[in-house]
Amino acid sequence: MSLDELKEISTDPQTTADALKFDSVKLVPSSPPTDEQLAERVVSLYDLNKATVTAEDVVLANGTTGANLLVCAALLSPGDHVVCTYPAYAALVDVPRGVGAEVSYTRLYPENDWKLDLEDLKAKLKPSTKMIILNNPHNPTGSVLSTAEQAEIVKIASEQNIIIFTDEIFRPLFHTGDTPTSMLEHPSYSRIVVTGSLSKTLGFPGVRIGWVATRDRKIRDTLLRVRDWTLQDISVIDKIIAMEILSERCHQQILSKNLGFARENLEVLRSFVKDNKESVSCSMPAGAATAFVKFSNPKTGEAIDDLQFCLRLKQDTGVLLSPGSLCFGPEREGDFKGYVRMHITVPSKTFEEALERLRTFLTSSAFAELNS
Repeated sequence: MSLDELKEISTDPQTTADALKFDSVKLVPSSPPTDEQLAERVVSLYDLNKATVTAEDVVLANGTTGANLLVCAALLSPGDHVVCTYPAYAALVDVPRGVGAEVSYTRLYPENDWKLDLEDLKAKLKPSTKMIILNNPHNPTGSVLSTAEQAEIVKIASEQNIIIFTDEIFRPLFHTGDTPTSMLEHPSYSRIVVTGSLSKTLGFPGVRIGWVATRDRKIRDTLLRVRDWTLQDISVIDKIIAMEILSERCHQQILSKNLGFARENLEVLRSFVKDNKESVSCSMPAGAATAFVKFSNPKTGEAIDDLQFCLRLKQDTGVLLSPGSLCFGPEREGDFKGYVRMHITVPSKTFEEALERLRTFLTSSAFAELNS
């Protein structure tokens, strides 16, 4: 979204326009809004009836990318062991590995609607396990951890004093009517860290504001010390824009708009999968802004080469998809072959046009060549 679009969607456009006048703002870290004021807006995203979350529990960062990097740099050391859900957004695996941690995977399967197997998670833990890394809603599959499943994970982690780190960048994009709690809102255990930002659910990836939230004061203090040596400060202009995005005038309006896109596009995707069932399959996402779709040879049922498929599709039609085996399957070559990730929170007209181009591609000689 642009700032003009933000003004248009606001329930009070003039107040929003006034809030976005930066001309006289002194571009120094002490200029308002303060970190504490923005943190108060972030806190409003969590359910204070489930757990006591305050502005002091929020550490601002440069997007969720910066927040995730901060968590791993501050809380992991060489020799620590982490368990991460798989398929995985690459940074959630590569950053822990980059600071010297050992990474194990708890695998999600399409036959189980990409749900987390809690018994497998427990089996992957070691005496050296420092952290469980989750992504809820999950990228790229769109699966969702229910409140009850989260409670079981908390119980598992608390037995070994393990940190639960949950990337919640796609929260609260839920599509099934069930709205599970944030992992942060489980009051029985404090060693929980969640990250989020304005990028995915709110459509402002160019406003580099993200955050880490935790009710554990020791963890928070460690995060702040590391941030002082890395990011140090957040852009004043970005903080001003973020304050307005998260205001009562704008936040719910933006979220409703993107949920509307997802609802409409998921219906279009269901029809597309049904119409092309010989070569397309998908476990429909329960949340997030993405779907993980599999393409197969319509004659043999064998998964296609997703990388070559995406390259040729982009070349021939201009439609860009993310190849699953390259982007989300780092454990073994060939994992998630045939899968691609597509975004579902784009304007419906754009999504429908892209699927129409994809539909035509599936009947082309180029697609036949990929299956030969």
